[in-house]
Amino acid sequence: MKGFIKYMRSEEAEYLLKYPNANHLFSVMAFRARRTDHPMNGLKAGQCFLGDYSSIGLTERQYRTAKKQLSEWNLATFKGTNKGTVGTIINSKVYDINEEDRDRQVTGKGRASDGQATTNKECKNEKNVRDTKRFAPPSLEEVLEYMNENGYPYQLEAEKFINYYESNGWKVGRNKMKCWKAANRNWTKKLAKIVPIKAIKAQVTQTANDAFDELREL
Repeated sequence: MKGFIKYMRSEEAEYLLKYPNANHLFSVMAFRARRTDHPMNGLKAGQCFLGDYSSIGLTERQYRTAKKQLSEWNLATFKGTNKGTVGTIINSKVYDINEEDRDRQVTGKGRASDGQATTNKECKNEKNVRDTKRFAPPSLEEVLEYMNENGYPYQLEAEKFINYYESNGWKVGRNKMKCWKAANRNWTKKLAKIVPIKAIKAQVTQTANDAFDELREL
């Protein structure tokens, strides 16, 4: 294998750090991925064979969960073949597997060609940034913290919000969600029309008091 892998400083890369197993699997994919199409094994650029989960250093459950997360976050796709599972990197916001070798030196016409190639690559990358910027689903803690900041200290509603949008693939109508905070604000606005905030706080307090009373009776 030749060349470099560029690790991007992006929101997607930072978010992925919260999920070590998915981050590890994606790192393995970036290391193994083809930079160009392979005429013999059929792999395309950005694809790799993953092999057995134990060879990646994960348990079977961790491996399945990591694949599911990378797929849901639109970072990678996975397909079983008779040669093994093929992983495909579909988003370059975390890793750029086509980083050029900086040690290559050229002169004259070669330098001009490299300059043009660099310009083309920069233009391509700029378009790629616009086209592949993906939504990263929030964690329950992030949603709960955001709702607390907006006066809705109600964990059950945070869980309902997460469960609802996870079940529909994080879509608003037929479109992919772009900002979960905006969706959450709409969620709480609708909630406020149904259940006033004072009633919500009273319910939270009553639930806590009931739990405390049960503990005292034990």
